[in-house]
Amino acid sequence: MALQAAGHKYSRPGASRPLRRPLGRLLLSAAASYCCLLLLLTQQTPAQAQPQPSYSSVYDFISQRPDMATLKRLVDGLGLIEQLTNQTFAAFLPDDGAWSRLFSATGTSEASILSGDSGLRDRATSLINFHLVPRMIVPIGTSLSFYTLKVADLAVNSSKSYETQAGRADTDYGLLLTRAGNATDGVGGVQVLGRSGQPAFISINQSDIAAGTSYCNVITGVAQYWFETYYDVLTKSTLSPILATFTAMATSAGQELWLRDTTVFGTLYAADNAAIAKVQKDLGFNMSTAFTQLDAGNFVRYHMTAVPFNRTAVVNPVATKLTNAYLNWNGAQFTSLAGSTGRPTSGVTRYVGFASGASVVPLSESALLPVQGTAWKLLQAKPAATTTTNGFAAFIKALEAQMLIRYQLDDPTKTVTVYAPTDTAFARLEGYLGASFASLSSSYKDQILGMHVTLGTAYTQSSLVTASPVTTMAGARTLSANTRPGGNPAVQLSGAQAPRGAANLIASDNVLYGKSVVHSIDQVLIPADVVLKQGGAAVAAAAPPAWVSLLLAFLAVAVQRWALGRVAAAA
Repeated sequence: MALQAAGHKYSRPGASRPLRRPLGRLLLSAAASYCCLLLLLTQQTPAQAQPQPSYSSVYDFISQRPDMATLKRLVDGLGLIEQLTNQTFAAFLPDDGAWSRLFSATGTSEASILSGDSGLRDRATSLINFHLVPRMIVPIGTSLSFYTLKVADLAVNSSKSYETQAGRADTDYGLLLTRAGNATDGVGGVQVLGRSGQPAFISINQSDIAAGTSYCNVITGVAQYWFETYYDVLTKSTLSPILATFTAMATSAGQELWLRDTTVFGTLYAADNAAIAKVQKDLGFNMSTAFTQLDAGNFVRYHMTAVPFNRTAVVNPVATKLTNAYLNWNGAQFTSLAGSTGRPTSGVTRYVGFASGASVVPLSESALLPVQGTAWKLLQAKPAATTTTNGFAAFIKALEAQMLIRYQLDDPTKTVTVYAPTDTAFARLEGYLGASFASLSSSYKDQILGMHVTLGTAYTQSSLVTASPVTTMAGARTLSANTRPGGNPAVQLSGAQAPRGAANLIASDNVLYGKSVVHSIDQVLIPADVVLKQGGAAVAAAAPPAWVSLLLAFLAVAVQRWALGRVAAAA
């Protein structure tokens, strides 16, 4: 009863209470200890739970990393194990995906490298060495010390080329490291760029991994591509599809053997398919059919220089492989100092295919035409009337009969503006006359054709309007160019007769070629003082030359005096 009074009324009868209490405390204490142990175990750091692997050298790093399998096989096959085991580098190591993209771009493979000739193996060895920056000697006070490059030490917004195991920093073998962004962007703002290929970036959390005395960095691309010759770049690289037209032109021009020559170095600025199509549309002809083999050869050589491409250290002007023809790089565009389409190319892309000491840079805005271009060649290159109504066959035929004007158009030293009537325009004139243009007198033809040429200035469509009126080769006769607000075409030429009003400029043919501009017009321009009869085959006789008029006047006076003398004698 005393126990019940003490509050133990729920104890089972006959239980030994002094023995149960110590057992409970023991069980509780054991449970608490177990929980504490579990808590301690779960509070270990990740490094303690999953210790990071340690690497004794660059080769050890490559060997242990599953994403470096391709590089390890290349290192083993090229005999670079000892170098990567015993020497110290800041190594920028392409992963398996990077090598796969390289093999696709260059048309080669791991097997072809390892089984290739000594030249190919040497270039592959150089390629791997290109990714290894050796220890540098740096001054510290009055002494010298060794320093191994760390990505974390790169200054923000810096760009510097470093010496590699392949060569000096101031040559093609310098590895360019660029740090962008700000101090908190980590390694994601660092790109690695060789002398070709796409920029390679250092993967996040994959930089400055200690490997003995070296540091390893995993990068997303191979920093240097290589090819045997220019022709290999044109036919085997990722540039091949967009350079197909240029390659076909080079082959048809007999340039293939030259482009296969392993001793030819420099840069080939190859106009891509879109650039050539644009120029052909502007000029109105097909290069592959309009160019002679000599013209096509000149075109290819005009796009090639002996100077390596480097937009940050430009040499101006730079001579091309075409004699006395030069290119100029103004920081944003390539232009021609010796003649071009007048549409400089600004589409220079930084993906560059490299051969041994040579490179191919695609031009995507325009193709540069060689210096030999003249207005006459442009006219000849236009489609004939049998293929289009906008050809110049009739105009060319008329000029060939009047050689003085034709020579002016074919002189590469002359600056010329040509207002070229289309074949449709000539057909309209002949329909008006009821006779052929050739049936006109030579004097009339000279005056008419002279109205279509301005010497000394190349007028584009806009400058033509500004400079109006402009002189022509037809003596003192001029033409006025007027803008038609909202009209299409926007410019008309007046100051001369036309069977059906003023002549309209066809704006799409406003093309600068060499030193000349050729505009297409839809009417034949007739000087205002030249009288042509409409209809039938009859054409009004041309006004006689001045000397003929003087002679006739002299004869008339002589006859009159003779008649007066006869009358006086009879009286």
